Amino acid sequence: MATKTYRPAGLPSFQTPDGDRVFLKQELDKLAQVINGVNGSISGINTTLTLPANTMLGNNTGAPSVALPLTVPQIQALLGIGLGRIPLLAPTTFYVSTSGSDTTGLGTSLSPWRTWQFAYNTVANTYDFRGFQVTLTSTGAFTYTVGLAIGSGWTGGGSLVLDGNGSTIASASGPAISTNGPPLAGLITLQNFTLTSVGGSAILHTVPGTFNVRAGMVYGTCTVAHFQLFNTGPQVQLFNNYTITGGALFHLAVAFTGSALRSNAALTITHANPVTFSSGYALTDLQGLLYFPGNTFVNPGNVTGPRFSCNNNSLMYVAGAGLAYFPGTVAGTQTNNGQYF
Repeated sequence: MATKTYRPAGLPSFQTPDGDRVFLKQELDKLAQVINGVNGSISGINTTLTLPANTMLGNNTGAPSVALPLTVPQIQALLGIGLGRIPLLAPTTFYVSTSGSDTTGLGTSLSPWRTWQFAYNTVANTYDFRGFQVTLTSTGAFTYTVGLAIGSGWTGGGSLVLDGNGSTIASASGPAISTNGPPLAGLITLQNFTLTSVGGSAILHTVPGTFNVRAGMVYGTCTVAHFQLFNTGPQVQLFNNYTITGGALFHLAVAFTGSALRSNAALTITHANPVTFSSGYALTDLQGLLYFPGNTFVNPGNVTGPRFSCNNNSLMYVAGAGLAYFPGTVAGTQTNNGQYF
């Protein structure tokens, strides 16, 4: 097993397996928060560093771990040892669970993290993907009440799979899954989730980069939309059938130049319950593109609201299916050179 040796000033050298470096990095981060929070005073603060199992401290092996009581200078020395990013050697899966912990979890199936946000932040900030696929998945079909915001990107290319494994993200405040900040670092695949949102959308994508949405998706009640693409450059591609169980202002909403939502197959979209899209089933605006031809809408009579709203030089392509193609009870509208065809 590959190992790395560290020689911080004023402390014995120690060596730990590469696989334990994420644990060590998390422990050092905790110490950094301690000394930053108390401005260097350690009175009454636990400043013990717990090293992973199998760590070599000098010539001794931790059994099962080694605890070092540290002074502030020693902590500062440790924080400067330059752990760097952990290189992935193969496609890798990390785990979350409602019974996991963002404090002590290691991201394994037996020691999962608690939230999708912590899981994403940890893999994005700790690992070098080295072109491999990283999967974040739930250990079971649980309900999570905190959404995932994908901000800073990861390093090393590759791709990211978010697999709910039958779970629900029922965001109590804001979008269930969203992007912000720089362009995506690579392709993101989303599958096997039920998504609902109070105050936001199921998926809010606002940065350049592509989401591929695959099988097992269910969209429940949201305040704004199920799919909301807003800003220049976000792309969403739909590949598999999906189910709608709750309403929103819009089901599909695409706005601004370079934003595009495409169905890349002939989809079956099932409206399992009576739902209302009060502002329109589909919206395009400000040169956004919705490419949505050849799909089948099951139980269209369950849908109340305008069929579509196509505005301001935007494009809504349905392959000539007609003005009654999208479900709804109110005729769609075109304004300011919006193109519906």
